[in-house]
Amino acid sequence: DGEAVREYGNADAGDFICGAFSSDGRYIMVGGDNKQAFIWEIVGPDKEAVRPVLLQGHSDQIEDVKFLASGTGPLRVFTASRDKSAKVWDPRLDDPKGVGREVLNLRKHTQGLTAIDASDDGTVVITAGRDATLVVWPASEP
Repeated sequence: DGEAVREYGNADAGDFICGAFSSDGRYIMVGGDNKQAFIWEIVGPDKEAVRPVLLQGHSDQIEDVKFLASGTGPLRVFTASRDKSAKVWDPRLDDPKGVGREVLNLRKHTQGLTAIDASDDGTVVITAGRDATLVVWPASEP
């Protein structure tokens, strides 16, 4: 049996459904049934966990989350929801209010999304949905 190094949570967060690590291993993100995602900086067992960054804007539970894998350009994160949308976020990790900013809202699916991923260079995002479709999106701001 292994012993946990640290537990992260939020009493108002609901049930967590999905999670991801940033490519540099500094952050973790989870999404869940309360329509929100949370990003924590990973800290060692001797440090206190910092309040998470909140990503809020979906109207149904979040099914998948993803960090942009590329080290070039600004950090972006992605969420896919049962509300038939995917969102691209600027997590604003240094914002004192701890709230991310929605950059893009991707809507094309006719049913809830189940997965999201991005190309290694961060220029293309794919979403998969319960409508049996896979949609390829450019990941640039309009």
